[in-house]
Amino acid sequence: MQQRIRRARLTTLVALGAALTLIAAGCSGSGANPSASASLAASEKPCIASGDEMAINSQLIGAGDEAVLCPSAIFALTAPVVFTGRGQRVYTQGNPTDDTRATLIVKSDAITNAVSLLDVSDAQLTNVIVDGNREKLGAKEGDALIYAGGASHDQVIADNVIRNTRSWSSLQLIEGGGVECRGAAVERLVRGQRELDRRAVG
Repeated sequence: MQQRIRRARLTTLVALGAALTLIAAGCSGSGANPSASASLAASEKPCIASGDEMAINSQLIGAGDEAVLCPSAIFALTAPVVFTGRGQRVYTQGNPTDDTRATLIVKSDAITNAVSLLDVSDAQLTNVIVDGNREKLGAKEGDALIYAGGASHDQVIADNVIRNTRSWSSLQLIEGGGVECRGAAVERLVRGQRELDRRAVG
């Protein structure tokens, strides 16, 4: 009788171990979790080494897209970098907070705005240098160097250097038409010659 009980217990433990193994493997039976693999692939996305606004904008197509910029990369802008979908991010690989942050520099005399996050919720612009190139291009009336807010919420603009603004403001967070900008976080910015306009931070 005792031998049969011991065998029953052993059979139960083996079955329990198999069940736990299956759970750990994502219940796929193949020993791999597709979601974990997708997350790993996303975290290993190659960085963009250089280019213009098109090199960045081409990565910002759908919700949650990221443009990962290589450290010390330089992007010469003839038009703004434009966020187009909820939860999109632009940042330097490794999230540096020194001079190895990628630089977005205005190269066209026609523009004053380098980055637009307008009307895009959960957008994040972090760990980059945004340069209006005022010394070479001169002052000009127009939009802020970084234009954000609008009908959106929970934007994050953090750990950036903002310098050489051509227009009246380095960063403007505006209210949305009928839907107020709310929950925006503007943190740890190193500013150049113009102060930030934070009137609409909510």
